[in-house]
Amino acid sequence: MDLASAQKAFISLVTSLEPQDRPEFLTWCKDYLLNDLSDSKAYFDLRTIAEDIKSLVPTEAIFPSEEINHSNIGNLPQTGNEPIIHVDSFLFEDDQIDALVEEGKLSRNYCKNCGSIDVRPITFISHSASVQRIEFIFQYMLPDLSGKVLLDVGSRLGAILYGAYYCSAASKIIGVEINQDLCTLQNHIIDKYNLRDRIQVICNNVCNLPEIVHDANVIILNNVFECFMPKETQKQIWIWLKNHTTSGTILITVPSMEETLSSLGTGIDISSWLRKIPITDPVAVLKMDDQDLLSEICSYVVI
Repeated sequence: MDLASAQKAFISLVTSLEPQDRPEFLTWCKDYLLNDLSDSKAYFDLRTIAEDIKSLVPTEAIFPSEEINHSNIGNLPQTGNEPIIHVDSFLFEDDQIDALVEEGKLSRNYCKNCGSIDVRPITFISHSASVQRIEFIFQYMLPDLSGKVLLDVGSRLGAILYGAYYCSAASKIIGVEINQDLCTLQNHIIDKYNLRDRIQVICNNVCNLPEIVHDANVIILNNVFECFMPKETQKQIWIWLKNHTTSGTILITVPSMEETLSSLGTGIDISSWLRKIPITDPVAVLKMDDQDLLSEICSYVVI
C-alpha cells in the first residue's frame, strides 16, 4: 500500500466511527505509536533513515564490493546446501518482511526437490541491528553517555551510529568500516540528516586505529567479523582488541564473547579480560523474554 492509499484508508476508518468514539480512538493511536512502538521520537527518526537507505542499496543490503561468507556462522544448522538470505533488520521490520512474502518478493521456504511440496525454511540473517535492538541497547544496557565516546566496529549501514545520535547523549560517535561503498553510504546519510556534529565515519581496518579504540568509552561489536573475514584473521583481530581496549570500557556484543571466541582458538581467557554485566532491570528482562533477538545482546566491562 502506498502513502496516499494508507492515508485514504485511515481517514475512511476514522470517519466510519461513531463521533463520540473518534477522540478516544485517535488518543489510542497516539499512545500506540509513541509508547507501544517506541518510547521516543527516535523510533521515527531511525525508521525514516531506514526507508531512505532502502532506495540506496540492493535488496539484500550487500554491495558487490563485499566478500561475505555466511558459512562461517557457527550456530546455523546447515549442511552446506541450505540457502541463506540476508534480510537487514534495520531496514525491514517483521511486518515488512511478512508483506514482502505476501507480495511474492520474498520466500520463507525453498524446495528440496524442484516442483514438489517437500520444502524447508530458508535461514534469514542480518548484519545490522534492528531499531528495537538499538533502542534496547541505549535504554537498558548503557549508562548516560554524556561526554563519552562511542565506537561501532564494522558500522556497515550506520544503524548503530544513527541510534547513538538519537538515543544517547554521546558527545562523539565513531564508526569504523573497512568497505568504501558502505562508508560512502553512511556519509551521505550523515550529511543529509545533519548528523555530522557528533558522528564520524573512518574507512579503515580497526587494527590500524589503536588510539580510537583506546579512547572509546563504549565499543559496539554487532555480528562484526564472523561473515566477513577468515577465522585466522578474526583470531588476530580479537587478540589485538584484547591488547588495546582500556580498563573500564564497556563492550556490547552480539553474539556473546563466549560464543564468538569458542571456535577461534585465540587463547584469550575472557574472565581475565572482561566482566559480564548482568541485566537486572525487570522491564528489560521481560523485553528480552518477549524478543529472542534481544537475548543475544551481551554487555561486558574491560577489567
